[in-house]
Amino acid sequence: MAAYLVVIAHVDDREAFMGGYARVAAALVTRMGGRYLLRAPGALGLEGDGLDGASVVVSQWTDMAALRAFWESEEYARIRPLREGIARCKVLALESPDAPAVGGDAAGHNRAAAIAGIVEAGERWKSSYASGDLVAMRDLYEPDCLVSPNAAPLLKGGDAVIDHFARHARSGNRVEVESTIESIEVEGAFGYQVLRFVMSIAPSDHDAYQIAGRTLLVYKRGDDGNWRVWRDMDNSLAPGEAVI
Repeated sequence: MAAYLVVIAHVDDREAFMGGYARVAAALVTRMGGRYLLRAPGALGLEGDGLDGASVVVSQWTDMAALRAFWESEEYARIRPLREGIARCKVLALESPDAPAVGGDAAGHNRAAAIAGIVEAGERWKSSYASGDLVAMRDLYEPDCLVSPNAAPLLKGGDAVIDHFARHARSGNRVEVESTIESIEVEGAFGYQVLRFVMSIAPSDHDAYQIAGRTLLVYKRGDDGNWRVWRDMDNSLAPGEAVI
């Protein structure tokens, strides 16, 4: 059933809020399959305390899982601090069994569900990588996948990809990955995602360093409904380009 995210906010610095948090949060809501139903300042409180002058934002999501995928994502966790000190927010999440799907039809519903599935697969990749769970990582790649790491040979097939990651794990390097989604598109059983990423690498025998780049991922939906990486191509960011 459709889910709704309701935000009641008192904004103390509207220019900073709209130019920072509101702009990037709106882009993330759209990328992750949400749809705004209402964004309005200056509420008139008719009953209850603290409502006069509030701004109210309501977004609609395919279901509660899609809403929570947005709210609990690493991307939103990085955005949320942008409103600290300039807005005081109360946030509610609720479901309505009688509401139409996001977009008003099955196509809108399916697109939002697909985007949520792709985002969830990406989060599972990061958690599996961080924990060194190569078995879980293997299930996130199609058997006939092709992966082109930056300045490295092409990896053909899921087993070759896992062998590549296993060599890094055996090296003793401590690696952390952060990423932000720049775009997601879905067409049928394929999803197309552009990520900006930074890898922080701490070798055991010399100083830590970072690798920053952008990756184009093509996901394929399996017969079990899960999304897996089918194509992956990485490159480095241009000189002077912001990391994340």
